[in-house]
Amino acid sequence: MRRIVRNSWILCWKNFIKSAKNWRLFDRSPFFSINPNEEILLNWTEKKWILIQWFQGGLVAGVIVALVGCAAQGQPGGGPVDVIGPRLVSVIPENGSIRVTLKPKIELTFSETINPRSAEGTLIVSPHLKTTPVIKTNRKKITIKLLEPLQSNRTYIFSYARNLQDFQKNPTVEDIKLAFSTGDSLDEGKISGIVYQIPEKKPAMIWVFRKQIAFPDSLPSQKPDYAAAVTGSGFYEVSNLPVGEYRLIAHVPPAAKPGTFFPMEEDPLGIQQTKNIVIRHRNDTAIGINFRLDKISLRPFRLLTAVPTNNALELNFTSSIPDTNLKNAAFHIIGSGTPNVLKTWADAGSPKQVFLQVDGLIPDSTYSIAIRNLFDETGDHPALDNRPIRFTWRVQTDTLKPRLIKTNPLNRGKNFGSTDPIVLDFSEPIILDSIQQKILLFESDSINVPTADRWLDGNSLVLTPMEPLKSNSNYTIKLLCQKWKDAADNFFKDSVITQTFSTIDVNQFGSLSGIVKTSTTIDFKKLIVAVQSSTENFQRQTHPDSTGKFVFLSLLPGKYSARIWFDPNGDEVYDAGRMIPYRIAEPYKDLPNMITIRSRWETAEVELNY
Repeated sequence: MRRIVRNSWILCWKNFIKSAKNWRLFDRSPFFSINPNEEILLNWTEKKWILIQWFQGGLVAGVIVALVGCAAQGQPGGGPVDVIGPRLVSVIPENGSIRVTLKPKIELTFSETINPRSAEGTLIVSPHLKTTPVIKTNRKKITIKLLEPLQSNRTYIFSYARNLQDFQKNPTVEDIKLAFSTGDSLDEGKISGIVYQIPEKKPAMIWVFRKQIAFPDSLPSQKPDYAAAVTGSGFYEVSNLPVGEYRLIAHVPPAAKPGTFFPMEEDPLGIQQTKNIVIRHRNDTAIGINFRLDKISLRPFRLLTAVPTNNALELNFTSSIPDTNLKNAAFHIIGSGTPNVLKTWADAGSPKQVFLQVDGLIPDSTYSIAIRNLFDETGDHPALDNRPIRFTWRVQTDTLKPRLIKTNPLNRGKNFGSTDPIVLDFSEPIILDSIQQKILLFESDSINVPTADRWLDGNSLVLTPMEPLKSNSNYTIKLLCQKWKDAADNFFKDSVITQTFSTIDVNQFGSLSGIVKTSTTIDFKKLIVAVQSSTENFQRQTHPDSTGKFVFLSLLPGKYSARIWFDPNGDEVYDAGRMIPYRIAEPYKDLPNMITIRSRWETAEVELNY
């Protein structure tokens, strides 16, 4: 290819020489003539011919050079597919250098061509610079031009993490980070740990915030001071940190913005499980700073709006609210008339919505609402910020028919527990005279099973069999709903609903026993040990005794993963923490090894290290 380019330029030069000889240009040009004072006289035909010869040669050379340049950046045809990312070959200044000038030349050279787009907007400089450096990518080399001098006696980190890619979108083999100091020593503080529950094939990042006077109220709105990539195994290490106090956030950025900290509500996030992370001396190391990724609300729990809809009042919150949390909640409508809340229910399809059926409201009148004892799924109470939530009541015609939207167990579900309650979720409250005569449970389609019933909230009905269901048996739920209706006299969408499910075969059960071991003193009774089958949605959890021993008596055969977390509030549910107001997560650990359970067999003496 180089020979073709060279020959094209030779052709261009030969055309020029040929034209010059034909028109005696050497004899009349001040560049070639012995007598430079000789007058240069070229008519238009001569000029045009020389231009044509030059254009022919130059066009061929230009096209070839352009094709060569494009070909150099694409994936070569044939041969094995490139799946190995770029590797850092050399850096200027050297990593770990001290006494670096305040306006250094910064270059990174890689083993293959870097896609310039991957270098745009993904560089993190710590500490921050007032002006953004200019990034120039030239094939294998990245040049970072500083627009302001660095500060003296500071350690600087220029990090791309693993955001740089080649033209086949392969990320770099390792974290790309350059650390150097403008003073006589380099900061050597380190923080490391494990990130659990990373989605498959999703790169995770650790974002580090250093305390100045105080931490900001909202970390998601701040630019992080340091960053590090998380390995495929979940390990991370942030190095070259100065003395100070830190907060860390684990995050899976969206694919479109791999190197940016701009978390959205749907992004997996992790909050640190340790209250204070402090580097007290220049070479201190903080280990075991772990994270579990989860869906975490980026806003404090509060009521956003109250909107009349279908003769009910729709309340929209920032966080999800379980049905069970409505039982002790109190909703007060303040305004004209005698408002009275008759029923409350949560929307199974939109868990951030709660509906109120209210009597005594006057049309076109304005009301405000007060809430007490309502908690979201993490146990937070809504902060109203002293702002009354107001609404104007409008009478609307409700024409929507009530319907069954969710059941537990699912229709045709398997391995239902013999003592588990049956839950029916409706789209809105329904009116029915006698549940016992309208909702029936049968064993093998014919044997009636007596049940006790209770309303969990306005639209969720719980059926509890009077006796445990039989093992490895088929059951049918029949709903005779031809006369069911809502408060607006809209009849149920279906006249008869039939669903089936089967129970667990207890003869297949195996058991698991063992002990939890810790390196520090801990209240074992506040630990939760949970196991989950790798093939079915089957999970169980228990508390160890005061010595750390635990037992699971009823597990289906198969392979199980185990996890442990510390549950100080005793709600039996993992608390992933909160961004606003900031609250650390409960300490959590995934156990790396799978546990095999066999039918009618005890898997004993299993040690789980927490």
